[in-house]
Formats: sequence, structure tokens, C-alpha cells
Amino acid sequence: MSYQLYVTGGYGFTEAILPTLLHPSNAVDIARDYFTRGYQGQHIDLPPDADVSHTGNLTDTQKQTLLEDLQEGRLVLSSRYEPGFDLFTETQANPDTLRSDLPPTLRQRLQQHWPGRSRGGATAARSDSLAPANESSAPSPEPPAPAAPVPGAGPYRVTLAYRWLDGTGVAGLPFTLATDDEEITGTLDPNGEAHIEGLTVGSPSSA
Repeated sequence: MSYQLYVTGGYGFTEAILPTLLHPSNAVDIARDYFTRGYQGQHIDLPPDADVSHTGNLTDTQKQTLLEDLQEGRLVLSSRYEPGFDLFTETQANPDTLRSDLPPTLRQRLQQHWPGRSRGGATAARSDSLAPANESSAPSPEPPAPAAPVPGAGPYRVTLAYRWLDGTGVAGLPFTLATDDEEITGTLDPNGEAHIEGLTVGSPSSA
């Protein structure tokens, strides 16, 4: 099974994942099993906007904090490929059909950060029905939420080369390389070059 953790109301928390949210008691059991015994056929992706390491090397304290956040409802766990219906009493994903036994923190955060809710508190008109359609069709799995760019850990590299008219490098020249997500400064080496790695997606420009 593949699961995704979300910050309730945070990055990636959309209407599409509401039907797949698991009840906190189930979510805590799944996460605890995953953290203590390894994969066991499961995989849980951490929320990109949570204050935890995304290298997979979580400390015991971080794991315990994640479990507590799940129990209280500050985080929610979603099954990537199967409907859950665990948070609702009917086949409608809306604040009025939330189960009565949910932790107060989770109920409050769901009601305050419901996807599609306007600033005034009203919910935009939409169809939330989770009932199966009359036609038989295989549901498409929800694509994984895109990870937020991490400066210095991207897949791209840039080589700068600045030379005099005779072909010799301009040594020691300061430079600034900026993309949409980050800014790197430095000086050119004795050959008038610099090699920058780990850039994230963006439009590079240099000065």
C-alpha cells in the first residue's frame, strides 16, 4: 500500500484526497507499524510542508511527534489508491457528514481548512458525492503530491565560464546565479569558471 501524509489544510490538501482519508486511529496504527518495522509492503510519503527530514532518516522524537500529530488531527493520512470513507457517515465528503467520534482538533481543522472554502466561510458549489457512478469505470489513481523544491538538492547543474578576449579566464570575478527558487553567489576559479550543482527547477540568470 502507498500512503501520503498531509498537513490538515496545508500544501496538497485538496478535495481529491478527502474520500481517501483514514480515521486517526487507523492512521496511527499504520504509521506506527511503518516507523517501527520498516516497509512491510507499505510506503508513506511525508508532507513537503511539515518540519521533518525528507531523507527518510527520522529520529525517534520526530516519529513520535508525527504519531501525536496524526492522533490529534494536525496531520492526516490518505490512501493513495483506495477510497477510505473513514471520516464520513455518508457517501458525501463535506463538513456536515464528519463522524462524531473524530478528535476535536481534527474536526476543527477540517471545518476551518476545508478545500474550496472561501474566506467568508461558505463552501464553493461542487459535487462531493462519493457514491459510485452508474457506469462502471476504473478510477484513476491520484498522482503523488509534488514535492516542494529544496534549494541545493535539485537535479540540475550550471557551468559558468568568463574569459578575456585572448581566451584566458577572468579569475576571482564575483558572480551571482539566481533561479526562480534560489540565489547562489561565489567567485570564479583561476580558470574563470564555476560549477554549480543541486539547482532546482527555475529560470537561471547570472550577473
